[in-house]
Amino acid sequence: MKAFITVIVFVTAIILIQPVVAQKFVPDRNGYGSNPAFLKLIKQRGYQLVGAFDTADSRPGGPLAAVQKNGGWGSINLRSVEVTKPGPPGKGSPNTYEDRNVNPTLVPDMAVEDVAGIPFADHPGPPDEEFYTDNLLYQKFYADKTDTYGLRLKKDSTIILPSVYENIQFFTNDFALARQNKQYGIVSPQGKLLAPFQYEFLSPVYDNSSYLPGIFIYMRGGHKGLVDIHGHEITLSLYDQISGSGRKNILETRCNGKQGLILHNGTELVPCTFTYIGHFSKSGFAICKSGSAHGMIDTVGHVVMLPAYDRIWEQAAAPGVFLVLKNNKTGLVSRYGKELLAPVYESVLLDSTGIAIIGMGTGPNQAFGIADTSGHIIVEPRLSRLRGFSGRLLVFGTPGFGKPGKIVLGLMEKHTGKMAVAEKYSYIEDLRNNMSRVTLADGGLQGFIDSTGAELIPAIYDELEYFHSRSGLAGCTYKGKKGIINSKGQFVLQPEYDWMETMGGLIHAIKNGQHGIIDSAERIIIPFEYSHLQPLGGYRRYEKPEYLLAARDKKWGTLNINGSTAIPFGYDLLKPSRQKGHLIYSLKGKYGIMAESGVKITDTLYNNIEFMENAYVVSKGRKKGIISTKGKQLIPARYDDIGDEWFENGVAEAVQNGHRCRVDFYGNEYFY
Repeated sequence: MKAFITVIVFVTAIILIQPVVAQKFVPDRNGYGSNPAFLKLIKQRGYQLVGAFDTADSRPGGPLAAVQKNGGWGSINLRSVEVTKPGPPGKGSPNTYEDRNVNPTLVPDMAVEDVAGIPFADHPGPPDEEFYTDNLLYQKFYADKTDTYGLRLKKDSTIILPSVYENIQFFTNDFALARQNKQYGIVSPQGKLLAPFQYEFLSPVYDNSSYLPGIFIYMRGGHKGLVDIHGHEITLSLYDQISGSGRKNILETRCNGKQGLILHNGTELVPCTFTYIGHFSKSGFAICKSGSAHGMIDTVGHVVMLPAYDRIWEQAAAPGVFLVLKNNKTGLVSRYGKELLAPVYESVLLDSTGIAIIGMGTGPNQAFGIADTSGHIIVEPRLSRLRGFSGRLLVFGTPGFGKPGKIVLGLMEKHTGKMAVAEKYSYIEDLRNNMSRVTLADGGLQGFIDSTGAELIPAIYDELEYFHSRSGLAGCTYKGKKGIINSKGQFVLQPEYDWMETMGGLIHAIKNGQHGIIDSAERIIIPFEYSHLQPLGGYRRYEKPEYLLAARDKKWGTLNINGSTAIPFGYDLLKPSRQKGHLIYSLKGKYGIMAESGVKITDTLYNNIEFMENAYVVSKGRKKGIISTKGKQLIPARYDDIGDEWFENGVAEAVQNGHRCRVDFYGNEYFY
C-alpha cells in the first residue's frame, strides 16, 4: 500500500511538473509570453528581467529571449530552457545569436536535442584527408601496423592504392604523388610506377587555380626543376622556386632573389635577372624591375625598354601606349620603348581617341594642354581647365570677368584645338542622354546643350531639372516661380507656383502659400485652400497616395486622393507615426493614436506620445510608460524617463526618482 501511494505521488508530481517544463510556449507577435504557466515559471526561476522573444527567428533552437538573474544576463528558449545561463553580476546582455553555439546549460528535465537540434554524440569526428576527382570522393587511410597510407573510394571503401606509402600527397584519375623511403615519385591510379621515387619534393604546377597536366615541379639538392609524368626531366634543378604566372604557357622562376620566366617546355624566356616581372597586358608587354627602376619586356623575352623609370603603367583607354614617371614627372612612351612625350608633365590623361590631356604646374599656376599619342602637341599647356566632354569635344576654361579664381568654360575640338563654343558658362555638366545642363557665368541662368555644343533649351531658367525618361517633361523655375516644360522648351505647366512635387502623375503644388493637387494639364484635383498637405507614406514619384494629411483653418484631417474628406477636420494636430498605418492626433493639449482610416486606437489620454520599436512611450503628467501598438499598457506610466530604444528586445531603460533601472513587459524592475 505504501509503495502504491508513492507511485501515485510520483505520477502526480510528474503531471504537475510537466506543463511547466515540457510545454512549448507561444508568444504574441511582439514576443510577449502571456501564458499563465510561463508567467509563473519566470517568477519561480527568480528572473529579475525577461526580454521579448525574437519571433522572426526560425533557426534550430527556436526564438530566444534575454533573461537577467542576480544582475547577470542569460537567455531562454520557448521551452524555458536556459540556452545560456545567466552570468555573474555586471555581465552585459548576451548576444543570443552568437552565444547559441556554446554548450547550453540545461535544466535537468530537458534533453540536449531540444536546444541544439541533434544529440552531441551524433556529431562526426574530423575526416581523413580526401581527394575529389571526376565526381568521386577518395579517402586516404592509415595502417597502424605498417605506419603507412593507402587510398580507398569513400562510398564503399574499395581499395584503390594499397597501404604501402609513407604519404599520398595528391591524387587524380591520371596519377598519384606518393612517398617511399623518404623520396617522392609518381604512380598510376592502379599503383604502377610512372616516375621513380627519387625526389625530395614533387608537386603539380598550379596556374590560374588549376594544375597543368603532365608537368610537375621536383626538387633535388635543394633546387627545383620540371619533370613530366614519366620522370623525364624537362629542366635541370636550377631554380630556388618555380610557380605559375597567370600567363599562358609561361612559368615564373626565382634564383638568388632574382625573377625570370620559362616556357612549359623548359625553354628559358627571361633569365633570372630582374627583381620583379609583372603580368603581360593584352597588348603583349610586361613591366620589369631592376632594383627600383622600371622597364618593359615583350612575350618573347626581349627587353623593349631598359629599366630607367620610377614607374610604368598602361591605361585601359589607350592600350599599347605607356605612361612613365621619372622624378615625379609624367611622360609617354610607345610599346617599342620610344619616348613620345618627355617626362616633364605633372599629369598626362589619355582617352580612347588617341588624345592626351597634359598638365603642368600645380595649384593656381596649373595649366593644361592637348597632345596626341604620337607625341604631337596640339595645344600648349595654357588653359585653366580641360576635361573630356564628348567624342570630339573637350570642356576648357580660362580666367573670366577679371576676377581672381573665376573660370569661364567653353568647348574645344580635341583633335585640332579649335574653339567650338566660346567661353560663357560657369558649369558644363557631363552628358546625360546626349544632353548637358549648362549654367551661364553671367547671371547663373540654366539651359541645355547637346554633344556638339548646340543649344537645345535656351539658358533662361533660374533652375532646370533633367527631362524625365517616362513623361519627357522637366521641372523648372522661371522668374522665381515653378513650372514644367517639354523637350521643345514649351510650358506645359505655367510658372506660377511656389513649390511642386510629382506623385503618380499628379502634382502637389503650393500657390500663394496654399497647398493643392493638380494634374499635368493643370486641372485642379484638390483646391488650393490648405495650409498643409502631405501624402501619408511619403512621396513616391510613380505612385498616387491613398490618403493625404491636411490642415485647414487651424484644424487637421485627412483627404482621399480625389479630394473627399476621410478624417474630418476637427483635430488640433495630426502627424504620421513611424508605425505604419498609424497617426498621432491631438485635442485640447492631449494626445492619442488612431489608424489612417480614422479608427481610434486610444483616446486622448496622454500629454505626449513617442514611437519606439513596436511600441509607444507615453507621458501622463510628468511620468512615462509604454503601450503596445494596439494601445495596451505594457509598462505603467510611473517613471521619470524611458529611453525610446530597447536596451534588449523587450527590456527598456528607465529612470525613477533619479535612479536608473531596467523594466520589462512583465512588470519587473531592476535598479543598478
